[in-house]
Amino acid sequence: MKVGTDGVLLGAWCNVSNSTKILDIGSGTGLISLMLAQRCNAPIIGVEIELNAVSESIYNINNSKWCDRITVKHGDILDLTPSLASIGVDHIVSNPPFFTNGLIAPNHTRALARHCGSLNFNSLLAVSKLILPNYGLLSFISPTDCYDEIIESAVSNQLNVSRITSVFSYRKDSKPIRLLWEMTPTSIGNTIKSNITIRDSINDYSQEYINLTKDFYLKF
Repeated sequence: MKVGTDGVLLGAWCNVSNSTKILDIGSGTGLISLMLAQRCNAPIIGVEIELNAVSESIYNINNSKWCDRITVKHGDILDLTPSLASIGVDHIVSNPPFFTNGLIAPNHTRALARHCGSLNFNSLLAVSKLILPNYGLLSFISPTDCYDEIIESAVSNQLNVSRITSVFSYRKDSKPIRLLWEMTPTSIGNTIKSNITIRDSINDYSQEYINLTKDFYLKF
């Protein structure tokens, strides 16, 4: 579970223009942390439960030009929440495990990366509410069919949806496959809604996807 479209989309989409300290929950091998370090000057803390992923992320970060601004903690975010709540994080970003249905991956590492255990969407939102200041942001990606569950959790955790983008695989698709979410504890007006399509009608990457992610792909 190294570089995937979900992570690239989230890392390119989230608004870090005013972020002063970022927390990457479920940071994996460091993809999103490195993308955010490329996009802003904020220090970034990654939290990852799987030890091999932590080792790989440290290697990747140490071999980047942003190694002085990214740190990685090994552990369960539910255990680390009290200590993280006191260090001034104002933006949480997460590409959480969300394959809650179907077969569990036989490899333990892939199972941790792909399946909701203790870190489900409700846990993510509850943790974010405890850590973020009132002006903070939470950015994450989910399957489309989790919409009702996430909205219910947002209401119960007093988080407001400030921005949501529906992600389509192909231009001809009738239903989105993913949702990109931005939430905040602050009361807001209308939610900003948008769409993005990954591939066009001839199966090339769409211009809108290229425009969003071109800073992170050598081929663009």
